[in-house]
Amino acid sequence: MGMAAGKIASVARTFVKACKKKSILQTKPNIFHGINPTLTYPKSGEPFALPRYISKEMQEVRQMNKISIYEARAAQRADSVSFPKASAEDLQRLTANTFEASYSRCVYVRPKDGEIFNLLKTGETKDGKYIMRVLDSEGAFIKEVQVKPKVHVIIDDLSEKSFDRHNPDWRFQELYNLSHAEYMSIGARKNNPFEKVVIFNVSEPCKNGKVNDELKVLEIYRDLAKKIQNGENMDIISISRGAGGIGHDLPGRITGRDYNDIMTNESYRALVQIANQNGVRVLNSAGNGGPSKLNRNLLNSGAEGVGALGRNGKVIEYSSTRNTYWTQHYERSGFPVIFSKDGINITGTSGIDIPVKNMLIGQENNAVQARFYRLKSMMQKISDEHWKTTDKALKAELENKFNFLKGCLDKIGNWYYVLTVDSRTGKLQIPEMCFGSCGGTSLATAARAAKINLHETMKEVL
Repeated sequence: MGMAAGKIASVARTFVKACKKKSILQTKPNIFHGINPTLTYPKSGEPFALPRYISKEMQEVRQMNKISIYEARAAQRADSVSFPKASAEDLQRLTANTFEASYSRCVYVRPKDGEIFNLLKTGETKDGKYIMRVLDSEGAFIKEVQVKPKVHVIIDDLSEKSFDRHNPDWRFQELYNLSHAEYMSIGARKNNPFEKVVIFNVSEPCKNGKVNDELKVLEIYRDLAKKIQNGENMDIISISRGAGGIGHDLPGRITGRDYNDIMTNESYRALVQIANQNGVRVLNSAGNGGPSKLNRNLLNSGAEGVGALGRNGKVIEYSSTRNTYWTQHYERSGFPVIFSKDGINITGTSGIDIPVKNMLIGQENNAVQARFYRLKSMMQKISDEHWKTTDKALKAELENKFNFLKGCLDKIGNWYYVLTVDSRTGKLQIPEMCFGSCGGTSLATAARAAKINLHETMKEVL
């Protein structure tokens, strides 16, 4: 890396001298644009890449990184923020923990000055635009506008379960059954409710009917490249997948073009190049293998890498590909899994991310206990009757009733096990408990892509 940097610096000095300038920033009156901008040496016409972070887009990335570092260090839950200047209606939208309210608001921090705005999505027009209500950091109304939603493409897996690492007797199936792609979609939508999220599922069968996620990913890269060339509307692509070579779980031997493509990232590089040429940014996660690992998708592909920050604002221990040429973005991750009476939060944003369907929540503790013992009493009577009778038909009927009641009893027992009693009301609620942290560079990538789309939208609003 040092030799490459030295070569770039040498070429840059030669270029500046040929242009009769003192600084490379004086070679063009306007600021550079592009993900990895290039200049052309006047005498030979040979192009060379400028360092990342020199373009307007990359300068904004640095500003967004500083904001993420500050937010990570602040470690303040969004739900604890007050809004003293909000109207009663706006305050309800800003603080309600319902599913609808949680997915209809977000916080926007303007990169250039760090000014904070609260944004509310209050509706949708007939022509597909979203109605945005803009408030300041204290909730005071600024303006209401209509914005055209930008398109966020997520390439991910709808079959892989994000929380399989937890015990199999996990009490809340809504979290346990959450796929990785759905998790990324939640991270995107909670950070930007003003974009449209489109998932390309790598676990779908290929067009030839073969089920193979490595080959499906190639198919998606090629199809997306064609869609971009054909002018299909999309603004940003986020990818959480890594590339370390042939996967260990490939069924059968892959040969020919597909084998070479997997090993060289040919279709991936082509997609990134076509996307960048057409103003579509491609973000790829840095990977979760730690500082010694590299995500080959980022190596000289032109994609933008996204690493993860811990609560101290420093790069978290599992974040890989730690090189500013390959990984420019750093976003908060490693959020605690928080349970509340309204649902589960896994993204660190305000409100709930996943609603919980539990019929016991909010009921009186004494009433639930009474129901539990009533079921046990009914089961005992059925058991006694089953033991006494010799009628086979009646025995079978009693067994069915017993098994049904046992299922109800087990369900109440499982649900009741993780509930606590609110000392003020005597009602059952899910405790504010933390079951470790979650996220990784995958969630950081989806969240940062959503924030970039929001930033581009807000340039037109503010």
